[in-house]
Amino acid sequence: MPSILGPFTAITTVIISIFQFVGQKVKPLILSMLRKGGLDVPFMFLLNAWRGVDAIAWATPIADCGAMLVGILLFVPLWRKMKTE
Repeated sequence: MPSILGPFTAITTVIISIFQFVGQKVKPLILSMLRKGGLDVPFMFLLNAWRGVDAIAWATPIADCGAMLVGILLFVPLWRKMKTE
């Protein structure tokens, strides 16, 4: 499972760092909270109810993937703005 998590975590961390570098405070906070707590904990409960305790381990990769997708959606407008400046 760590090999699955690597790219998701790396991309999300880079996006969080870029937002912090340009002085945005809310977007990195949202992404960090989505990764740990916002998506992770609810997915733990859902996966436990759906597939049992063995499925809980998949909550973190799913949460990291979701946070990465949200991060990309938040980052694209910033990227376009940076390209035009």
